[in-house]
Amino acid sequence: MGEFAETLRARIAARREARAPEARCANCSAFDTEGRKSGRGLCRRQPPAVIIVEGGIESEWPVVYSYDWCIEHVPGGPDAD
Repeated sequence: MGEFAETLRARIAARREARAPEARCANCSAFDTEGRKSGRGLCRRQPPAVIIVEGGIESEWPVVYSYDWCIEHVPGGPDAD
């Protein structure tokens, strides 16, 4: 593997480790599991996205997983201590 690839892998790993584990969707108050235990849920931090479909428009909340994170984390979700 080349030097560039190694450097890139190291930078990605460092960023992954730098993320605060407490800032995950699992403990965000905008995370809606809809009663599921699968770790999959909906992010309700922003309004639903408008989607153009055949015959009209629909709206959907983004699907996220408990291990996901974002910069707009709102503490206090289902897994919060």
